[in-house]
Amino acid sequence: MKLVSTLRTLMQMRHFFATLRNQQFHEAFEIFKSLNLLPLRQEEVNEKESCYKDLDAILKEQIPALLAGSVRCLYGMHVRIKSEARSVDASVEFHLKDLQLKARILYIFAGLTDMPSATKQEIQRIRNNMI
Repeated sequence: MKLVSTLRTLMQMRHFFATLRNQQFHEAFEIFKSLNLLPLRQEEVNEKESCYKDLDAILKEQIPALLAGSVRCLYGMHVRIKSEARSVDASVEFHLKDLQLKARILYIFAGLTDMPSATKQEIQRIRNNMI
């Protein structure tokens, strides 16, 4: 049964990356959220870290790419919101800050789970562009 679940998750990841490549950031982010593998809120960090340790090795190998891809997705949404907003009112500012916070949480998760330094550096580089 675990094999079926792993295969299903891998197929969803593949769909996430295809959607991200097509720059359909909102849709890609919805797919990412449905995977439910990585934290998006501070309260989820410890739980997701524990779950990460129990992941199938095949899925663990894909997590660095998923982390980087999810932050690229957040950045794409950030850029799109900034470019489409006529003015940066309170609701736009809140949304932009929320995207920045989600990227920060993913960066923290990357550090806690000892992701490769290249992954952490890429996430940090993208985060720096979200200011």
